[in-house]
Amino acid sequence: MQLDHFSSLVADEIFQHFPDWQAYARVHEERGDRGHLFVELPAPTGADLQPSLYIITKGKQITVGVDHYTAHFSRFTSSEEAPDCLTWLRRLLAEEIVIVSWWSGEALRGATWSEPEILPAAPVTCRPYDRVRVRSWRGKHDQDLAA
Repeated sequence: MQLDHFSSLVADEIFQHFPDWQAYARVHEERGDRGHLFVELPAPTGADLQPSLYIITKGKQITVGVDHYTAHFSRFTSSEEAPDCLTWLRRLLAEEIVIVSWWSGEALRGATWSEPEILPAAPVTCRPYDRVRVRSWRGKHDQDLAA
């Protein structure tokens, strides 16, 4: 199975920067189309990420999921017109950003990312909530806060 053109370009860029990630990559095929890239990394020991980190290239878009958040990028490396996936991933892995999610009981109300020192206000669409979950790649900034 071959990757589609966009996925092939992104795979080359990902593995140039993160060669060890090739071991976690596979081609995902849908309805006879050329495949798109799916990379699923295990969480570091001691991390509490559900799910861990995954990257999917589909529809000329890069989707990165970590914990209960997904980010969407049009490019892997930097450009003036759009934020880039590489910078975001490097910041996540360096624990310079955290994933913040709002919960009502066991129901996820919404999620975003933030710098560790800044806990963002819950968007209106996330209310009501009774718990805030903060997670970082290696767990350094993990918190569970009552609302």
